[in-house]
Amino acid sequence: MKFRRFSVLIVCFLFLPALVFSLPQLAILEAILAAGIDPTVGPLVTSKIEEEFVNSGKYTVLDRANIDQVLREKEFQLSSGIVRNEEVRQAGEYLGADFIVSVSVSRVGQTFVVAAKMIDVVSGEIAAQTSYERQGRIDVLLDIAKVVGGRLAGTEIIMIEVEEPKIEEPEEEQVAAAPKVERVARPKKERQPVEFKRFVVGAKVGGNLATARSDLWGDWEFWAYDNITEVVPGVLPSVFYGGHSSDQWTYAMFGLNAGAYFIFNINTYLGLQAELLYSQKGYSYDFEDYDSGGVSLGWVRNVFRFSYIEIPLLVKARLPRRVSPYAVAGASIAVLFGATVENIYDDGFSQSFYDSFWGAGPFDLLDWGWEYNTLDAGLVAGAGVDFPIGSLLLNLEARYTLGLFPVSAFTGFTNSSISFSGGVGIQF
Repeated sequence: MKFRRFSVLIVCFLFLPALVFSLPQLAILEAILAAGIDPTVGPLVTSKIEEEFVNSGKYTVLDRANIDQVLREKEFQLSSGIVRNEEVRQAGEYLGADFIVSVSVSRVGQTFVVAAKMIDVVSGEIAAQTSYERQGRIDVLLDIAKVVGGRLAGTEIIMIEVEEPKIEEPEEEQVAAAPKVERVARPKKERQPVEFKRFVVGAKVGGNLATARSDLWGDWEFWAYDNITEVVPGVLPSVFYGGHSSDQWTYAMFGLNAGAYFIFNINTYLGLQAELLYSQKGYSYDFEDYDSGGVSLGWVRNVFRFSYIEIPLLVKARLPRRVSPYAVAGASIAVLFGATVENIYDDGFSQSFYDSFWGAGPFDLLDWGWEYNTLDAGLVAGAGVDFPIGSLLLNLEARYTLGLFPVSAFTGFTNSSISFSGGVGIQF
């Protein structure tokens, strides 16, 4: 029970902060201007809208310079005139964004209109849409853009229109005396976009905290002490020495896991993952040993280790961020190719005597004729965090695997393990 609680705490400390602080990624496309409007105001209108999203703190706003670079590499260009939702959604997939904002600027007489809509990249539906209009000179577009950006970002801005005062030329003395005030723009922290990649190939390495699960542990204990040494002499030395304690304890053992993986990303949120792993599972079993005269020889730990070639097939659901939390779930098939046991005394003298009589472990149980099920199947669930760096993908992960088939017919127990691993992949 303590082991399970400790494992849950480790998973919480590793992955909950990433889930809490991750924000949706949003890209703002350059404003499309109607014919006759000064093209130099387009970037200014876009910047004002972008500023409102950054100040809202609700989104991770992608850098427009990087947005333009990615779209140029994809040879992507919006149609002139009407902005189609499907085109905007496609741009979002290229950029790995959750939401895309498209902006259009038009003029009717002396009235300027700025319209904008925010599109969900996965569904292609309009998540929010707004517009604002105002009469005046072209510089009113900056105020209009500020209102539109505030509405979309959820920080409503109310503009009070007042009659423009007449500008009077100041006298030369007043101009000389008036201090010159310059407004310094606050720098914005912008993040580069995470470009959507269809495939990932990589390698991973880590460790297993493995143990055995069974409702028949009591039956297994009595059967083992009465019969196991007839098959494999010396595996449970209590028979040789003459007795054992009624207090037995089952613990987790540490094993290695390492291998390769392949991911096929269906979209920015969902992917299929296949792995080929070398995985060590098993358990350790402790008991107090006595000689024939009833004298305690100390505690003995039998460490059973099973080596598998494991093939997990998983569904991966992730939140596409610069730091992307994800969850995996699926099933696995494993093939057993090695089984060993090692006896470890806590008393040095007893250990030396045992090794001199039976030989130092670990002992190969398959060579001794023990019968184990060659195949195992399991259910897998886990969570992790991806760290994309250019074309590389780093990740940390924790997962739980529940074995479904008994490891051996005479024990009835199944494998159970919590795995921790780190990996690196190449995206393309």
